[in-house]
Amino acid sequence: MRIGLDLDGTLLDSRLRHTVALRKAAGSLAVPLTEEDAQRYLQLKCDGASGLDALRQLRIPQAESISKRWVEIIESEDMLALDQLYPDTREALARQQSLQTEFILVTGRQDPAAVRRQISKLGLEGFLREIIVVDPRDRAHPKAEVTRTHELRAVAGDTESDFQWAHDLGVNFHASSFGFRSQSYWNRRGVVSYASLSAIFDAIALT
Repeated sequence: MRIGLDLDGTLLDSRLRHTVALRKAAGSLAVPLTEEDAQRYLQLKCDGASGLDALRQLRIPQAESISKRWVEIIESEDMLALDQLYPDTREALARQQSLQTEFILVTGRQDPAAVRRQISKLGLEGFLREIIVVDPRDRAHPKAEVTRTHELRAVAGDTESDFQWAHDLGVNFHASSFGFRSQSYWNRRGVVSYASLSAIFDAIALT
């Protein structure tokens, strides 16, 4: 069995990186932003808003400039160092690997080399058959296009781009409610979501 996996919000908890980068981006433009503002921003994103829309809803000054600066710094090495694996990531991957499951990781990041360095530092390389990085700014190359011939049985991810990935391939999608979209977000769309990677794998085994 071969499963397609997203990275951020599926294997990695990168919420701290996103909020720290937001406050850093705002600070570079002399816009005061509290920790409460950052957490409200994150919640709005989990409920489906884009980063820019969340800033606008919060009526943060210079929202567009902050959003652009955020994109510039979100994948810097100091920001990436804030990411952590979810508590069950290694255990869940190891259990599935023992059952002959293969994992194809496809992530939307701007810097492929930084992705591979991060995966190596976190000790995930041995679990992944292949690592594919697509540029999130390039709409012409969605995740489905780069995995069309990989014969995936299912896709696990945390955003609508992952849902679209599975839909385009005609395979089952298993949503993370612990990443960048909340359980209520998925419920509104009639999509079942799961509270851990282990629960996702258990659900895939039943399909």
